[in-house]
Amino acid sequence: MDREGDRGPVAVDLNVDSALLLQRLVGIDRYPANLMLMPTVFDDGEQARVDEYVSRQLTDAGILADGVPLPRIAHWLHCLARPDVELTGEVTDARADPHDDKSTLRMALARSGDTHVLALRHGDAVVLQELDAGERPVQAVAAAFAACFGPAPARRFESWSMPAAAFDTLPAGSPERFRRALLALGAGHRTAGALATLRTAATRSGGVVMTEHHDGNATRTAGWVGVFDSPHGRTVLAPVRRADGELWCTFLPGDMPALEFALTRLSLLLPSGTWC
Repeated sequence: MDREGDRGPVAVDLNVDSALLLQRLVGIDRYPANLMLMPTVFDDGEQARVDEYVSRQLTDAGILADGVPLPRIAHWLHCLARPDVELTGEVTDARADPHDDKSTLRMALARSGDTHVLALRHGDAVVLQELDAGERPVQAVAAAFAACFGPAPARRFESWSMPAAAFDTLPAGSPERFRRALLALGAGHRTAGALATLRTAATRSGGVVMTEHHDGNATRTAGWVGVFDSPHGRTVLAPVRRADGELWCTFLPGDMPALEFALTRLSLLLPSGTWC
C-alpha cells in the first residue's frame, strides 16, 4: 500500500478475492462492470475460508483495521460504485497470447464530487489509486490513460477526419484495402499510407468511453477515444461532433496534447458537456 504522509493511502494492491471481500465489507453493489470482478467461489464453506485468509492479508497490509476497511479506501469504493461520471475501457497487447487474461488491461476512472479514483485490473491483480486531478482534471485523466500504454513517440502524419459511422466499415485485416478505403473517403495519399497499418501493425491498442450518472440514469457517450501503438509510433482517434450534429472521428499524431484534446471532445458528448 502506498501512502502519502498523514493523508493515508493513495494506492492499494489487491487481487480479485480481496477486491470482492472489500466490496462486501463496504456494502457497495458493484464495481465498474468492465473490470469483470465477479465471484470466484460458490461454496459457502470455501468462501468463509477464503475470506479468513484474505482478511489476514488485508490486515497485514494495513487496509483493514479490526476487520473494517480504512475510511479512505471505503470512500474510494463508494466513488467507484456511485460515480458522477466515469471513464471505462481496456488496453490490449497484441503481442500477448489472446487466451491469456493478462493480454488485456481493464481500467475504470471514476469521479464523485472532487474525488477521482482509478481502478485497474490485469489478470488477477487489481490496483485502486486516488488521483490528484488538480485544476485540470482532463489532463489527469489523459495521463492515467496514457500510463496504461507506457511511453511512445507520436506517429507523424497530417491529422484527418472522417464520419464515425464509416470507421467500423473499414477493412481491418488488409493494409492495402484499408488504405484504399481511406483514399475513397478523402484522405491524402501520405495520410492514408500512414494509417494503413493502424490495426494490423498495432502492438497495443485501446479505447475508452465516458458515462454520466444522474438520478439513477446512466448515459454513455456515443463516441469513443482510441489509442493505437505500433513500431511507427502512437496514433490517437478523437470523436468530434460537427455543427450539423453528425459524429466524426479525427486521426491525430499521438502526443499528450492530442490525447487531452480527444478526451475533452469525448466529454463534450456527455449530457452535461464536461467531465467536471
